[in-house]
Amino acid sequence: MKISEIIETHDSSNDDFMEDFRTIEKRMKLAAASETTKLFICIYYAGHGVMLNTTSIVFNEKERIDRFFDMERKLTILSSHRKNTFTAVIYDCCREKITQEAMRGGGDDM
Repeated sequence: MKISEIIETHDSSNDDFMEDFRTIEKRMKLAAASETTKLFICIYYAGHGVMLNTTSIVFNEKERIDRFFDMERKLTILSSHRKNTFTAVIYDCCREKITQEAMRGGGDDM
């Protein structure tokens, strides 16, 4: 077994997290293109979370559009289209139910 990269981030902004997530996406593409490479992605998230139908993580951003990232849905889509990639996510967060309007900025739920 070879561990080639660990990405660790604390108190990330939306921009910081998206940069790390793009790195994960690139690794998934490389593994999918390889016949021999297997990629295991393990994400441990501790912080704020909400649920509509899937788990979204919450950032402390001023603009509502930058507050939520639907990590569960995004990883499910990416993993299902990439061979040789295996994903585990550990959510150590609350997952308060939220309305679609609140996610878009139309409600006062958050």
